[in-house]
Amino acid sequence: MWKVSGMRKKPGGSAEPSASVKPATKPSAPRVAKSYTPSQKAQILEYAAAESVTAAHRKFDVSRFTIYDWLRKVRLAAEGKGDSPTSGPDPKDLEAQRDKEILDQWHRHPGLGPSQIKNQLRRKQVKVSVATVRRVMEEAGYRPPKVKRQGHDERFEAVRPNHLWHLDYVHRFINRTGVHTLILLDDYSRFVVGHGTDDAERADLVIETFEQAVRRHGKPEMVLHDKGSAFWSWRGISRFTALLTELGIDQIAAEHKEHNGKLEVFNANLHKELFDVHRFYVAS
Repeated sequence: MWKVSGMRKKPGGSAEPSASVKPATKPSAPRVAKSYTPSQKAQILEYAAAESVTAAHRKFDVSRFTIYDWLRKVRLAAEGKGDSPTSGPDPKDLEAQRDKEILDQWHRHPGLGPSQIKNQLRRKQVKVSVATVRRVMEEAGYRPPKVKRQGHDERFEAVRPNHLWHLDYVHRFINRTGVHTLILLDDYSRFVVGHGTDDAERADLVIETFEQAVRRHGKPEMVLHDKGSAFWSWRGISRFTALLTELGIDQIAAEHKEHNGKLEVFNANLHKELFDVHRFYVAS
């Protein structure tokens, strides 16, 4: 008769596990290695020298092997055969270097926020928290954009390209000169189909920019704007309205700026990335 290891036979001839077979246990999760600064290593080694390696192991939760390895490296460093684990850059120097990396990235990309700066640093193998990035940026003058919004539950989304275009002006003073930037944005793709600049809101720029965008990208079905003087006339018919009527394009005048919110967000980013860039540089 053949014997089956770890099995015993039932009266009917079938085999079942014997009581000596232990059920498989779930493997424990691997322990994550912890890093220590040179000052922490020096404190642990000082305690180990005063008490014992075992006492230091229990007090600081560091393996005996690691402590013995540090002691060996300290001994070799005393003989000039390597660097001591208790020596290294001052923590304040490391923090200063970290802050410099944060500000360098912010100056290079002034339109990014703390979370985006953190992601940029991560690509350079620099690990830092969003809270730290925000603190360093705020100490250097960063102020998060504050937009007062009026609550509304009307949401819409274009279903195809050229279904709806948003039109709006961005106003900014550069060296005491007023600059008015016209933006035309496709709602479906968020693509800027046209833009132009002038020293005031004029219908001439709107018509010229709009006609160029139509020739380049095709005719939209509808346009949405905020009843600016270059788009809309409270008395009679504006030149832009007449052009839209001639082209067979529907015109929607937003009652609140939130209705044109997609372009408002784009304009806010344009402010940060182009117009506000000078705030973040300090003259050398």
